[in-house]
Amino acid sequence: MRLRLTLPTVIHGKGLRLMPGINVVDDAAGEAFLRHPLIAARVAMGQIQVVRHLPPAPIDETDDNDPGAGGGEGAGDERPAGEIVAEIAETYDMARLREYLSHPRKTVAAAAEKQIAKIDKEAAPDADS
Repeated sequence: MRLRLTLPTVIHGKGLRLMPGINVVDDAAGEAFLRHPLIAARVAMGQIQVVRHLPPAPIDETDDNDPGAGGGEGAGDERPAGEIVAEIAETYDMARLREYLSHPRKTVAAAAEKQIAKIDKEAAPDADS
């Protein structure tokens, strides 16, 4: 299950931790999380969203080794590369992004590398201060 946190904060509850952007969680844990009254209120306000399908990001898959190859969430991830790239753009979980670095599709690995660089740049202290 994919949950999107639209707030610039981290939310903990029912054994889960949601970071801003897309979070991939176990289906059973996600269902239990969503049933909590405070979380249900956040869902109603749009602060937490269940993501069923992401529109694909515009990419050029002509340079990919195997556009149908699995990876990302394990060998069974056969989603289109554009959908994975769209998810990566909203992912702030560094461990998950590092998993995508070894994805067999070049565009997916490049998107993960770009997102990691963006996070590192935002986290770096300002050089002018």
